[in-house]
Amino acid sequence: MESSPVYGLLMILFIGCGVIGLFAIIYIGYRLVKFWKDRQIRLRTVSDPELEPIAAV
Repeated sequence: MESSPVYGLLMILFIGCGVIGLFAIIYIGYRLVKFWKDRQIRLRTVSDPELEPIAAV
């Protein structure tokens, strides 16, 4: 019976780690999507001005 508080603390610890892990995964996913969209926009804006001088030459 004395070990039940230890199990409770371990349960809280595991749940806390799970919640933190979940938020970390969501945050990483959000950052990847944001980076990917910025990259797509950057590639689109960079490729258009670069193609014009190459075509002009």
